[in-house]
Amino acid sequence: MGIRPAERGPVSGTERPRFWQLLDRLCKERGVGNVALAAALAEVNCQVTPQYLSALRSGKKDNPSYALVHALGRVLDVHPAWFLGGRRDRAPGSVAADSFAVRLRALFEAIRPANGAPYSIREIVSRVPERVATLPGDGWTLSAPTLTDLYKGTNDNPGLRQILVIAVVFGVEPWYFFDDDYARRVDAEATALRISTVLELDVRAVVMRSLGGDLARQVDSQVMGTVMTQMARAFFPEKADQVEQLLTANDPAGNDRAANDPAGTDAEPGHD
Repeated sequence: MGIRPAERGPVSGTERPRFWQLLDRLCKERGVGNVALAAALAEVNCQVTPQYLSALRSGKKDNPSYALVHALGRVLDVHPAWFLGGRRDRAPGSVAADSFAVRLRALFEAIRPANGAPYSIREIVSRVPERVATLPGDGWTLSAPTLTDLYKGTNDNPGLRQILVIAVVFGVEPWYFFDDDYARRVDAEATALRISTVLELDVRAVVMRSLGGDLARQVDSQVMGTVMTQMARAFFPEKADQVEQLLTANDPAGNDRAANDPAGTDAEPGHD
């Protein structure tokens, strides 16, 4: 039930250019050398050496910080999401203004079981070894203390490798943390799906009690969808249109979803 981590599909790091390739390409396009780039970054309060930038552009270093990715986007006039394979344009209001911790907590809130509390830190970390198989190379790790610090904001400047691991475990694109437009879509879709799942369970429970098992199974998906849509408009008016779109795109009877066993939550995030 609900949206489990990675149910949205794996995010494969092998399907798009790597960070260093995009950074090097952009610097060459703009005719910007490492010394000039370091100076421009210093003007936006991001202190790095030309040597470090050279290592980033050659792929010898591959873990720039969250703040550095934002700063590079600013001084090179591209969206920071572009360095991770996302959009290039810096449309007004599209660059994430929230702290990383705020965005991470929003992700925990969005991607969770239909009827439960957000996944615990322990549950997310336990999925890391399996999920990082979609990322190129090795050394992809994420510990519970590290994720807890990021969730609480104790550490609000993770490295790119940590961001990629978190994204792949939750099944979202890594630019979720940089692109407000994309993040809003993910949050809205996840909320709508969770509401539709809750409504489906409630409607099915009423039908089963009213008609009994044999008759209830004969109620077609169109009837279920109509009832769930009306309930959404009555109880969740601000999300009703998104719920209806989901019901139109998917089988409201939800036989496959109903067969899934929801993952439990043994603690709220950050309280392992």
